[in-house]
Amino acid sequence: SLFGFSKNEDVVHKEKVDEAIQEARIVKDFYERMISMCSKKCHASSVDPNDQVGVNNCMDRCVFKYEQTKSIVERVL
Repeated sequence: SLFGFSKNEDVVHKEKVDEAIQEARIVKDFYERMISMCSKKCHASSVDPNDQVGVNNCMDRCVFKYEQTKSIVERVL
């Protein structure tokens, strides 16, 4: 075996690696969608596009609410 594991251990190791890769993809997708949604919302609601403080505050609130909702959904599931 490549890493000194038996054939069965290789299969289990590969499955765990595949699961970790899938979980990383899900987390990446979650954060990409969150940033995209919050950016659209905060830039659209800003009266002055140069008001970076207002946009940053909006982003902070949006990300916090998104994370809160994710936590609630995870507990329910």
